[in-house]
Amino acid sequence: MIRNRLGILMAERGIKISDVYEATKISRSTLTSISQNDSKMIQLETIDSLCNYFSITPNDFFDYAPFILKFDCYISSFRSDAFDNLDYEKKELKSFGNDDARVNRLIDYELDILGESRYTLEIIVKRGEKHYKYLMSVDIFRIDDGEESNAPKKFDLEVILNDQYGTKSFVEEIYNEVSVTFKTQIKNECFDLIETKIDSLQDYANIQQRGVDIFVETPFGDTDFRKTPNTQSVEDLKKKYGSLLYNYLKT
Repeated sequence: MIRNRLGILMAERGIKISDVYEATKISRSTLTSISQNDSKMIQLETIDSLCNYFSITPNDFFDYAPFILKFDCYISSFRSDAFDNLDYEKKELKSFGNDDARVNRLIDYELDILGESRYTLEIIVKRGEKHYKYLMSVDIFRIDDGEESNAPKKFDLEVILNDQYGTKSFVEEIYNEVSVTFKTQIKNECFDLIETKIDSLQDYANIQQRGVDIFVETPFGDTDFRKTPNTQSVEDLKKKYGSLLYNYLKT
């Protein structure tokens, strides 16, 4: 991974983009894109001008870590069959000797939005030709007055990203070993995945038929966001979760 340090260099010196523009004549839009690491390519002339302005070498302008990270977030494997093929999952559970009542309880547990390990956040670390997989569990809990929680009471749900999921710790082996630049990148990638890839959070807002405030606790820091209902119908939600679970989640 490679990132430029323009944003950090400006912050360390109390310099604004307008100051850099006046001194280098590099366009404000280009400087903004570079400082946010949104630019796919930086011209050598631009790098030369910036290094000259800050009196640094290219080594000081860039930050590098000897691996590539890929992130994903998906429904945990023990729950996925219930969402992918509910009828088949019911038959499978029944084939193990479970009666109808127990099958229904197990299905409700798998489909439930709330609980431990509802989703899995996966990080693939590529070092040369080798790939290493790290998994984190995503727990989702309702914030109740009677329950212990690190989230402020004004929130409806707490999402906890748990690194202790399997035998390897991403935080200990990777995160703690990289620079602040990459720590920020990792944090933002995980925040974005939780907000955009966990469909259950949108479903919960739809079931509640109101805006839902969500507090997110991770090993990299905390954040929060809000989900508002969309056009998904009650009928579709009851079909997806079942009437009993739908009514439980609505209370």
